[in-house]
Amino acid sequence: VVHMLRGVLGHEAFYQGVEAYYNSEFQHGAADTEDFRDVFEAATGVELDWFFEEWIYGTYRPNYDHSMYQEPSPDGGYDVYIVVEQRQTTQPTAFTMPIDFYIDFNTSGDTVTLFVDERKDVFKLNFPQMVWNIKLDPSDWVLKYETAVAWDMNIITTSEDLRPGGHNQYYIDTIESRGAETTTLTVSSGALPPGYTIDNDGVISGTCSEGGTYNFLVRIDDAASSNWDAREYSLFVESPPYAPGDVDLSERVDVADLVFMVNWMFGGGSAPADVNLADVDGSCQNDVADLVYFVKYQFDNGPAPLTGCVE
Repeated sequence: VVHMLRGVLGHEAFYQGVEAYYNSEFQHGAADTEDFRDVFEAATGVELDWFFEEWIYGTYRPNYDHSMYQEPSPDGGYDVYIVVEQRQTTQPTAFTMPIDFYIDFNTSGDTVTLFVDERKDVFKLNFPQMVWNIKLDPSDWVLKYETAVAWDMNIITTSEDLRPGGHNQYYIDTIESRGAETTTLTVSSGALPPGYTIDNDGVISGTCSEGGTYNFLVRIDDAASSNWDAREYSLFVESPPYAPGDVDLSERVDVADLVFMVNWMFGGGSAPADVNLADVDGSCQNDVADLVYFVKYQFDNGPAPLTGCVE
């Protein structure tokens, strides 16, 4: 564990922690794990609670399967995809660790550090020449099991790769995979934003009028084999900056909003999606005074609706 801590912090910061610990109040006494951690955090300025939760209070060790896929990049060189999957069934099921990868170009090499923190991580790198091989953690900084496996079929698009959608704006983006020529795609759970669809090529398109964050699970099957992959996505659709008084979210402040408020307050109608849009007098509550204020604005040249403050 101390060896791994040195790998996480780097030599200089690690020995700052060692010196601080040696000269601490525990020099001729006893320290528990939290004392040791606190001294190192204070000396290095690095938050280490996650590290100790995994390696002291967690169980077992990570079991990494890793594979690589490469292809010529349209921007030059080669795009290289590295997938790291953690197979352990103990807790934590996903260790968080910076891991070195040695990139072998046959006649030369390079080392990159990737931050592995999910059950399945996908990394996209670009190199000027073709990669001969990769080696996970070549200097053995991490206590682990690791296996290099053949690339079969993997989804390479993450949630961060999907661009956000806009309210009532046409959207198009693609969930990509590598390793299969013909695929079948299904949304296994959750739901796309209303108005969006996805085809077997992974193309998400459509127009959505409801802002929010939409979570869904996509599964892609290789039509020519039993290979498949699945990934959870979180797609954000931006809501428009609705004006005070636009309680029906029509992007207009008009009599229809007044009717909506009357039906809500007296006719058993649905509540506004944002009650602050109905707090037009800025009193921090929704009541008849808002209706009076709104009527004066609509028909008697009264002041414009205010920004609500209902908690």
